[in-house]
Parts: sequence; C-alpha cells; structure tokens
Amino acid sequence: MRKRILVCMAVLFILAIQYASINAHPSTQSHLLGNYSHCHYDEFGTPVFVSGLGGEHVKWGIHEDHHTNGTSLYYRFASQTSPSAANQMKVTTGATYWRECGGYITNVGTAYVPGAVVGLVEDIYDSRLQMVAGVTCNNGDDDSMGHRIRWKLHINTYYSQYFSNATIAHEFGHAYGLNDLYSAANKDTLMYGISDRTVVAPQRSSDIKGWRVITGQHTTHTFNSAGFCTDCGGPRR
Repeated sequence: MRKRILVCMAVLFILAIQYASINAHPSTQSHLLGNYSHCHYDEFGTPVFVSGLGGEHVKWGIHEDHHTNGTSLYYRFASQTSPSAANQMKVTTGATYWRECGGYITNVGTAYVPGAVVGLVEDIYDSRLQMVAGVTCNNGDDDSMGHRIRWKLHINTYYSQYFSNATIAHEFGHAYGLNDLYSAANKDTLMYGISDRTVVAPQRSSDIKGWRVITGQHTTHTFNSAGFCTDCGGPRR
C-alpha cells in the first residue's frame, strides 16, 4: 500500500504540471471553481492521474478532459457484442435514474440523430479486468473543449452476478463526465467507486450538483462565507 501511495504521489507531481491549466468551460465554470487532482489505480492496477473540478470534500468530481455538453445522452447497443436481454433491461432501467434531475438518456437504436454523440454499449467477457462495467473515452475522443465525441460502455459478463441497475446508473454518471469518489465519507453518493456504496441513484446533495456543473444547469455562482458555491457545492478558486 505504501508503495502504491508513493507511486501516486510521483504521478501527481509529474502530471499536475502537464495538466495545470485545463479549462473545459472557461467562460462559465473554471475561472470560478477550484480544481482538484487525485491518483487511483485502474482495473489493471495501473496508477491513473485525474484532474478536474470539485473533489472528495464536496462529494462530486468532474473530469474536465472527458465530459458531455448537455443534459442528454444517446446510446445504442453494439451489433456484434450486444448485451444480453437481461443486461439491456438493466441498462434501460439504470438510465431512468437520472431523469429526476433532468437527465435524458435514450437508446436511439439504429436511428441517426443529427449532431448527437451516440455512445456504444456492449457486453465483454474478461477475467483480467477488476471491474463489473466501465466507460472508456480515449485520447482523440473529445473535442478541443473536452466534450466527448465518442464513448463506449462495457459490461463485463465475467462479473454478471454483480451487475445491477445501480451499476449502470453509476456508469452513465461517468458518461456524463463525473469521476469516481473513494473517500469512505462518500459511500452515500452514486459515484462512490467501490461496490459497498449505500445508494442506487444520483443524490441531490452530491452527484447532481456535479452533474449540474457539467451540463450548465446554472449560469451564476453564489458563494457563502465558507467560500463554497451554494448551488453546486464547489469551492471558490
């Protein structure tokens, strides 16, 4: 564990310089809200550096390099690796969990949606991956503002017994651009990145605040005496 912590510290030190100025929303968010950085290990045990807005202390985090540009997400099931009927039902149900806050996640099938970014949802089977499901968005999958132009959601059927509606709701949070949280104090958030989270849907006191920053659901920022934005929870820069 100590070795992992030291590796993460080294990654943060080196990469923080490279990503010191990430402004996905320079006119509305980044010039007002503070940044955070953290390092965690991916499904292969490789240290991953993440930079963005928010943080563990405000119970939401945003990846400024990879996020959507609105309240709507569109997806279709992959043709060759389409999820099983049971998994498709969970995807459909998990998508509805974002509807209460104004998020619309729609299966477009084979339809063409002009100007829309349509993600691909598929089943995979890989015992090497330490994940039930995951969203991937690689270099080149975003425009110059950090907005996604393509993404994939993988359902790892090796862990099918652990796949649930809540799992897919969590992954759609990643598709929007929310980061995992790892502090035990954040088990009561949908974006808590470990399986013992205590909620199954996005929470108004945490997940939805970060979602509103991503989707531009507020255009003003009012800060209280403690320096926190009262409508999104983010800290003043």
